[in-house]
Amino acid sequence: MATVAKFFLDPTCAFALSTLLSVLFVKGELATKTLVFKKFDPEEAIEYLTDTPILVGVGVVVLTLAMVGQCEKVARANQMRASWFLWNAAVFHIMMDGCSGGLNRPALMGANYRI
Repeated sequence: MATVAKFFLDPTCAFALSTLLSVLFVKGELATKTLVFKKFDPEEAIEYLTDTPILVGVGVVVLTLAMVGQCEKVARANQMRASWFLWNAAVFHIMMDGCSGGLNRPALMGANYRI
């Protein structure tokens, strides 16, 4: 299986992307400090996915994959460890904690951080 396919089938990738995309289906209610399901809005999704922090995080992943290339000689366990660090850096530290929690960008995720 190609390195990119292995990377995106990684459990950390599934968790990180589902967490990142959850704001398209869940809204934080500040008054009650709860999360509620909401209707998917394609325009909102496009605005969210093209916001600068999301694009920076995607850029980090793409640039890293381009620089690493094919690493078939690396054991699968080591590939999974490396992808854990990359997903944590790109999604959780850059996109979520750094920008959403600290800078309220993208605003959609920032609203859920406030609760």
